[in-house]
Amino acid sequence: MRHCGLALALAALLLALAPRAFAVERHVSPTGNDGAAGSLALPYRTLRHALDRAGPGDTIYLHAGTYPEAVSTNDGAIRGGTSWSNALVIASYPGDMVVLAPPAGTHRVLMFASAQASYVVVRGLVLDARNVRYEGVKITWSSSKSNSSHHVRIEDSEVVGAPGQGVLVTGHHNEFLRLRVHRNGVTDFDHGFYIASPDNLIDGCEVFDNAGWGVSVFNGHANESDRNIVRNNRIHHNARAGRRGAGIILSSGDDNVAINNVIYGNKIGIHVDYGSLRARVYNNTIFAQATDGIHVGAGASDTDVRNNLVFDSVANFTNAGRRTTTGTNLFGGNPGVVDAARFDAHLLASSAAIDQGTTLDTVPFDHDQVPRPQGAAYDVGAYEYPRLAPPILQPISE
Repeated sequence: MRHCGLALALAALLLALAPRAFAVERHVSPTGNDGAAGSLALPYRTLRHALDRAGPGDTIYLHAGTYPEAVSTNDGAIRGGTSWSNALVIASYPGDMVVLAPPAGTHRVLMFASAQASYVVVRGLVLDARNVRYEGVKITWSSSKSNSSHHVRIEDSEVVGAPGQGVLVTGHHNEFLRLRVHRNGVTDFDHGFYIASPDNLIDGCEVFDNAGWGVSVFNGHANESDRNIVRNNRIHHNARAGRRGAGIILSSGDDNVAINNVIYGNKIGIHVDYGSLRARVYNNTIFAQATDGIHVGAGASDTDVRNNLVFDSVANFTNAGRRTTTGTNLFGGNPGVVDAARFDAHLLASSAAIDQGTTLDTVPFDHDQVPRPQGAAYDVGAYEYPRLAPPILQPISE
């Protein structure tokens, strides 16, 4: 019996490892052939052909060129992974410039709308949405919320030119890392990111020149846009359509967080309102807003605002919220930054922000991934002084 138990345990282990053991690379090139083997030497021609054959643990490499295609669950099954370590990966081949530019009339560049299309990583692509009808990227559900796509990670990529939202998310536990999201939307209802679901992460992105808000965390239904994290982003010159629009809005959800963001050139820097509960606004640098740097509206409760450096806005801080707490912020005055006119808000040695912050466990690094503190205490704002060389990251396609 003991040997039988060991055999069963070994069989279970081999089964668990099987998806990774048989994972394959599939290559696609504009000069390839869908009748080929899909190898590096004999690549497929279309991404859709590769998706029809790929599954958990596989990597689809797209070689240099422009592909007149979309990735959509409406056009066929997408078999995602079972975990981040066993994900389906769709990536540019290292060093190659890859553009997905679907033809006119296509609904979206990327559309994930089923639980099967989860644990998918998209890496190193330009998602050119100028010809689509709606959003650049949509992660959502079909038939019921239990059939939602989730755990989709898009990294080191670009989302540009959509007539609607750049990225619209109603699925949960998704990650957006080091993206450039810009020139999306035609009205102030069209945002760079529109997050209407819980447990999503926006980290290290540049979000700019969008028609509406840079990042909108909002859902008209209570408790459906909770625990989202917006951190380490550069968010600027949004709200180019209409008379309103924030760099970031945290609303209608519980425990949403905005930390280490550098925000300038919008109508409002960070807006907290419309049913927000326990939002945290920590260590952001906000300047050159047309109206408020930070605005906590009457619809917000228990907002915590700490360690923010806010200057050069019509009103640096306004608060009409219930039970708002503040501490160790610097609102107005001479901020002591390198060159705000050129949007460099790193601290000078003479800055009053140095060593004036509160220690916050949720902000152990600054915007450049420099450990906090560098001196006797945390600095106020998104940057620690002195400025250290940030880690080398994979560059985002221009």
